[in-house]
Amino acid sequence: MTVRPLAYTSPGGPHIVDLAGGRGWLIYTFMRRHADPQIIVTEAFWA
Repeated sequence: MTVRPLAYTSPGGPHIVDLAGGRGWLIYTFMRRHADPQIIVTEAFWA
């Protein structure tokens, strides 16, 4: 599993997680909030 920014010009924006050697991916955004941080998944794919 590798995690990298979706666009290298926006390191604080969406990130992509490559799963199982390229068989799937997950695109998410991490919302940094003091009281309640959240991970928001915008796309998931598994082949």
